[in-house]
Amino acid sequence: MQAMPEQQRWQAALWRAVLTDLGDAHTPYASRASVHTLFMTRIDELDRRPAGIPRRIILFGLSSLPAAIS
Repeated sequence: MQAMPEQQRWQAALWRAVLTDLGDAHTPYASRASVHTLFMTRIDELDRRPAGIPRRIILFGLSSLPAAIS
C-alpha cells in the first residue's frame, strides 16, 4: 500500500473532524449518507445560522468511482 500524497492528507483529517463533531453515534466507518442525514436533522434544529458560517455552502463529490487500474 502506498502512502497518501501530502497534498491529499487534508481530506482524511477533515473526515475525522466531521466524525468527531458528530459524536459517538457514528463509527469511524460511517457512510456519507448517514452523515448527510444527521447533518440535515441537526441543521433543521438551528434557530439561526452560526456566526462565521456563510449564507450558502456548496459541496459536491463523486459517490462512486471505477476501480483504479495499476
